[in-house]
Amino acid sequence: MSLYFIIDCPLIPPTIKIKNKIIHEFKPFIDLTYADQLNELKSKHYHHEPKNDYLKMFKTIGYKLDTTNYLFDMVGIDQGIYYDFNKNSEYVLHEFNRINKNEIKPVDKNRKYHWVLYTKHGEILHKLLKDHSYEERAKILIPLYLSAIEILYDRLELGGNYFFQIHYFMFENQIELIHLLSFLFKKIIIYGTSYIFCSFFLGEEFIPKNKYLEFKHLDFKIKDINYDLISYIKYVNDYHYKVTQYYLNEEVDKYTELVIPNIYDKLMIIDLSDEIKQKLYSLFIHFFKKIKIENNVVNIKVYPDTKEFIHTLIKKHNIKECLEIGFEYGIISIYIFMSNHDLKLISIDPDQSVKWNNNGKKLLKELNLNKNHTLLEDESYMVLPKLLKKNVKFEFIFINNKHKTFDYLLLDFFYSYLLLNKGGYIILNDSNYVGVSKLIKYIETNYYDFFKKINSPASIACFKKIKEDTRDWDFHKHF
Repeated sequence: MSLYFIIDCPLIPPTIKIKNKIIHEFKPFIDLTYADQLNELKSKHYHHEPKNDYLKMFKTIGYKLDTTNYLFDMVGIDQGIYYDFNKNSEYVLHEFNRINKNEIKPVDKNRKYHWVLYTKHGEILHKLLKDHSYEERAKILIPLYLSAIEILYDRLELGGNYFFQIHYFMFENQIELIHLLSFLFKKIIIYGTSYIFCSFFLGEEFIPKNKYLEFKHLDFKIKDINYDLISYIKYVNDYHYKVTQYYLNEEVDKYTELVIPNIYDKLMIIDLSDEIKQKLYSLFIHFFKKIKIENNVVNIKVYPDTKEFIHTLIKKHNIKECLEIGFEYGIISIYIFMSNHDLKLISIDPDQSVKWNNNGKKLLKELNLNKNHTLLEDESYMVLPKLLKKNVKFEFIFINNKHKTFDYLLLDFFYSYLLLNKGGYIILNDSNYVGVSKLIKYIETNYYDFFKKINSPASIACFKKIKEDTRDWDFHKHF
């Protein structure tokens, strides 16, 4: 199950049955141990002082709403009206990313807006809530959220959107609120246990304001609600309970194994530009040093300095023709393509289908980086001579052969030298391996006249081809 839930409007106005009075009975429909856990989290100030970088949770990534709008940390809102719980004061927002960073302008009392945001930010509300438990906060906020519905008729244009943040689903009254809104919007998206996005306001054309206010008095029973919604809320609360427990106990591995698949899914589901998605995924790899492969979280070996070095080298010299020996999960390929989207890359890997289950190919395809990529599934000692025979030339070659013995690597380097243009670069990965370090010494002593070693991060060795081989036929230096 995912961490978002979609409710489509039934498009059939409800029958109004008025009850004598509104009764707010705060009946919990889930186990409130999660609320107790949040109180513990609050008391320890973990929200502000995480003790481990791995435990800095990513914020909402989002769900695709349509071709132009995303629930993505509130990015993409051009103009809307922001209602603060502080005496329901109103502010117009322009081009904002976060509420507390917005430019505040006077409200036009005579117009309706495409967005309405109703938030629990503000100094007055903070003072009201700060000393209360999470369970008590939810009770305080429910009547305010219900009263906010009237604002939609006055301020939200037809087809507009409504965004608010609930204080964790704990009580039946909160479900009633979602149930009421489901008759006013074509679609409601619930993200996690807090973010509610209501898309395409139906308004007076569907249910007149006076009738809807009567509808607020309907007898409500949670058993009449879509069971899938209840199941979703229980699932998400259980998920967050586990995540928060690992967080509190500083169980890093368990925490990341639970969180990473959901972060990955959120990155892949949103319809962002390829460039933004690639950058986000690169940050994902850099931060966690893990990758989601199908339903499993896999540790990967990533050196941030190597990524930056590759990026700078390719961008600085406008490199267009690249060769990679060893493809695996496609991580280095991502770094290469992100450095120059116009370059061409050939990757050699005999085990992509058998050992790696084509995960490298799948990843490049997901990030739309496969258009200029060619995979040759054979041993490098079989492929490299064929490329040489075809007179193929490269400007950049990255050697990361699965074989780390001196003989295999020397063969890779020998053919790479022949395939490399003058002024091109060869990088040897994993320079700490005995076979690789031995090869580096051999190059430094026997290729020094036509290969120049370039300063690089400790995990790699980079050589630039400065001229062709002019050694005597029997040249050799001990190393």
